[in-house]
Amino acid sequence: MNVHYTEMGSALALRGIGYLIANLLGVFLPIIVKKHNQGLLIVAFLLSGLSKKLNFEILFKKKTSRLGVLSIPFLRSLIVLCVVCFLLGIGHGLTDLGGTKLLFSMWGMNSAAPLNIVRLGYGIGAILMNLFVQPFLPQSNLFVPYLITAILCFAIAIGYLIFYVREVQYEIVNTNEQENEKTVRFGWILSVLFILSAFFTYGNEQTFSTFLFSYLKSDKFQISTNQAIASTIRYWLSYCLGRLLTAVVCVFLSVEICLTLVWILGFVLAVVWLIFVWFVGLTQTSLVLLGAATGFVLGPIIPLTFAFFNRKVNVTPILLALVLCGAALGIMSFQKIAGEFGILFRRNDNSFDF
Repeated sequence: MNVHYTEMGSALALRGIGYLIANLLGVFLPIIVKKHNQGLLIVAFLLSGLSKKLNFEILFKKKTSRLGVLSIPFLRSLIVLCVVCFLLGIGHGLTDLGGTKLLFSMWGMNSAAPLNIVRLGYGIGAILMNLFVQPFLPQSNLFVPYLITAILCFAIAIGYLIFYVREVQYEIVNTNEQENEKTVRFGWILSVLFILSAFFTYGNEQTFSTFLFSYLKSDKFQISTNQAIASTIRYWLSYCLGRLLTAVVCVFLSVEICLTLVWILGFVLAVVWLIFVWFVGLTQTSLVLLGAATGFVLGPIIPLTFAFFNRKVNVTPILLALVLCGAALGIMSFQKIAGEFGILFRRNDNSFDF
């Protein structure tokens, strides 16, 4: 599409707005989240699949008469991209809202390991999709990958529909009956802290993973598309490793200890980033290594935070939705800021890094 960081940031910010609107549903209609979380997941994946179908239809009406379908780049219009990002943001928001509530309903306070395992699929999907898309990038033809993604979305929606129609009832899995009583039923200060935590963690995770490939492909590093994809895959492999390792460790250590260790690693990593960005300077090697370390730390933070959140307060649908609204604001803000910083990056490549 020949767009720059600014346009990318705007489109991704619209995705964050869609994510915010979806989670506002939980604020104003909490009964739907409480009783119909599987229904939300059905809508989420149908919407994700239909977003790609909508994109196909808009694109084909403009281009089919001039070019063969399989030779058309998947997107040419920034407006279309913004519409699709907005719809996908709604789907993503409904997925997080309904899926997190469903996991809390099934696992109660023992949700740390399941949250890490379920969210592990996010990283695995990113790895597989990078490998799958790689052969299509030189021809700028993403029709086949997106078509398969749309089919998978519809298949998952059908799977949730089967469970929803059968009205499967879940019982809380609990290995320690004494842990049933939460020490804090509802704390406003703690809830605000969790909302702020979601703002920064989601904003960092979404922005870093989105812009990493584009930054590697900039003129600063002069690397090929395949090399950039390989570096992106290393990030996601570390991301998956962090979540998988945490899922195992959570079985033996408390959520509080695991989260503390991860945040200590995150603080050390942030200091190292600052040293390389402002004093040493980023090279291709240092960026790949720091990117992999970032994936390892960012991966487990979100599921561990939600597990800790579930242990400390009575997570009502409204409170869960408010936390995810904070996440949406973080996604919008960080990605828009990253896009605007791209202007400075292009103007003065030697003295400015993300």
